[in-house]
Amino acid sequence: MRYLILCASLLATTIVHAQDTLQEARYPLDKGATAVLGPDVQVTLESINDSRCPPNVMCVRKGNIDYHFILRAHGRAESFTLNTDTPRYTPAAVSGVSLVLDAGPPPSPTRDEGPLPTQTIHLQVVRQQQ
Repeated sequence: MRYLILCASLLATTIVHAQDTLQEARYPLDKGATAVLGPDVQVTLESINDSRCPPNVMCVRKGNIDYHFILRAHGRAESFTLNTDTPRYTPAAVSGVSLVLDAGPPPSPTRDEGPLPTQTIHLQVVRQQQ
């Protein structure tokens, strides 16, 4: 029983510590880049998926650009996706903050299946209102 209480206490300390050390900031990211948000907290922009309709093509839906991230915090990994329709994510591993996408103006959609033009997005750490 003593061991369980100690483990629970250490876990709570880790989460509180993360909340106290993460500052509100804006991090530029390119595909494959990693930003260090705080001690033992980092986020990587893993991939970008563009499902938008190419120019001069009739499409059933408009599509979107999805940005896929991996957040690594305190030995845990969380995968999440942001886009213009869902620009905010609240991680389970780091309490008291949200991660908000600022992608800026998107590159023009292309007709071919080639890679997207290089695009730097910004991920913002925002403290949640108590």
